[in-house]
Amino acid sequence: MIRVPEPWRAPGMTEPLAALTEPGAAPTLAVVAGRDHWAPSGDVDALRALGSNVEVVVYPEADHGFVHDPSRPAHRPDDAADAWRQAFDFLSQPP
Repeated sequence: MIRVPEPWRAPGMTEPLAALTEPGAAPTLAVVAGRDHWAPSGDVDALRALGSNVEVVVYPEADHGFVHDPSRPAHRPDDAADAWRQAFDFLSQPP
């Protein structure tokens, strides 16, 4: 999720978007399913607007959980393989 849903918010909880703008925030890779109701397009746009410290990769036809267990209906093997490659490449970059 890019923003915490209202019913899940609690005192002292930091919004993910706000955490990414704090001084010293780590570079971030966001792997997003284009059809994920937990990541609406406006939230994805807000994530992209954060700039160069946040890399956003969207899989337009994917739904929430597309990278998970292949037995799940949302699993998309080609997108999942690419997402894992993206994550590996991102984590392999020198600091």
